[in-house]
Amino acid sequence: MTTPFTRTATAIAIVLVACNFHVSITAEQARQTDSRLFINEMTIVGLTEVRLGQMAAERGERANVKAFGQMMVKDHSEANAELSRIAAEMKIVPPTEIDKKHAELVERLSRLNGAEFDRAYVMAMVEGHETVAAQLREWTTASRPLGPPPAGDPKAADLARGGPNEEKLTEWAIRALPIVEKHLEHARALKKANRVVRTARWCAAGRDYFGNCADSQ
Repeated sequence: MTTPFTRTATAIAIVLVACNFHVSITAEQARQTDSRLFINEMTIVGLTEVRLGQMAAERGERANVKAFGQMMVKDHSEANAELSRIAAEMKIVPPTEIDKKHAELVERLSRLNGAEFDRAYVMAMVEGHETVAAQLREWTTASRPLGPPPAGDPKAADLARGGPNEEKLTEWAIRALPIVEKHLEHARALKKANRVVRTARWCAAGRDYFGNCADSQ
């Protein structure tokens, strides 16, 4: 026999279950969106690095800039391929073309050659790898949307970790970070070496008493 009290209690229980289900779905959707944005950004960056690396190998003046470009093509092609496989497992379709911001960078560098290209390319590599390294660090250290799981609930624990596919994405980021940091260190060394070469060229006639390039006056 049902009473007004039991009917009310049942209605409240249904509402609570519905609310909990809605919160769970929303959190998982938020996590999926988060992963998609990260994959898209890393893919676009990787595609850009490959295209610019190819340009460096062709347009660069200095041998070390050409070699750096070749390393970018190799390392980022491999990273892109692995990320694409993980994205497929997560049922995420990554972009196949770069976005407007990166396309403008490619277009700008495509108009340069020789030493002028070297300077612009190396500067872009330093700035770009600083940004990517920060993004990778944030992804590998940030807490995931669902938070800590209830004790003793394996299913909730799996969801809180983002599931096996998101764990693979995080593992990819952990492996990618030291490679990107190595690229950044190399790019900074190229920038410093490029500055020394430019100074030597500009001061071919020597320096005056005040340390200024004599041939710049």
